[in-house]
Amino acid sequence: MGRGIARAFRSFRGSRRSLGVFFCAAGAPKLLSFSLAYPPFVALCIGDNYMLVFGTSSAKADEDVGLTFPEDYGPISGFQWLEDNMMLVALANGYVTTVDFGAMVRMRQTQGLPECVKATGTTKVFNEYLACLSYTPATQRIGVVGDRGFKILARKGHELEVLADVTLEYTLSVGNHIDSLRWDREGKGVVITATDGWAWAFEIN
Repeated sequence: MGRGIARAFRSFRGSRRSLGVFFCAAGAPKLLSFSLAYPPFVALCIGDNYMLVFGTSSAKADEDVGLTFPEDYGPISGFQWLEDNMMLVALANGYVTTVDFGAMVRMRQTQGLPECVKATGTTKVFNEYLACLSYTPATQRIGVVGDRGFKILARKGHELEVLADVTLEYTLSVGNHIDSLRWDREGKGVVITATDGWAWAFEIN
């Protein structure tokens, strides 16, 4: 388990021009995702390790939170919302952190948001790098890609349990790496791709 600390603070709100200036200072916006509940929250990665989460309705206008992660975890390489306003954040140096955004909102409403919020769990899933994280609501499984293969994970309380650990029997050429994983509609099959054009399909039992 990692340190599991995400620094949270009230995000900047203002005019469109002011918000644009703020984004420019923090880095280029990327990796946008809507939560699964309605009306949704929006998570937006800005730069390498800053994440802004904000509401999309007037009722959620004051529920915006900014998150940063330890530098040694590496840049954010992906994130996924879960059904209960939990968020999985993948970090390039091999970590997956679970952030309870719903709990942050409830904390703000009742007692204010502290300077540091402890993530519910941080797990080191790869030793070298983590390139992609993908979640399937159909079977509530999590697929992560890194090093020389992929892993299938499941949430067990606040921990992540490894259901499958697959090393691809293929030698990548210099400068290439395994970079993505996608689930089928039933959440029982995955396709993994590499930057040199190869793809692999697996059925997950």
